[in-house]
Amino acid sequence: MSEVKQPQAIEVGNIYAIVQGDDLVNVEVEFNKNLTGANTAANVLTKLSQALGDVGWSTRSVMRVADRDAQAQADGDQDGDTGGPDVGEDTSEVDATSGS
Repeated sequence: MSEVKQPQAIEVGNIYAIVQGDDLVNVEVEFNKNLTGANTAANVLTKLSQALGDVGWSTRSVMRVADRDAQAQADGDQDGDTGGPDVGEDTSEVDATSGS
């Protein structure tokens, strides 16, 4: 009988929010040396795209940020600032088709 392997989380890069003033204008992905080959990069982006389309996955990801911010406030950081860039909460006016 074959042994079932447990999933592993391997850091393959960083995601950057591109902001202009208070507006989120784009998102960039930078892969690191743990990921090799264009096909592997394409497969990772495909899985990411599928995950982003999954309401449950997206909700869990957003709630991890909300939980982190709530913990920061409970620990005495009254404004909830976790050190990240201040990006406007309402990005509905950002033209996602502009590509810039």
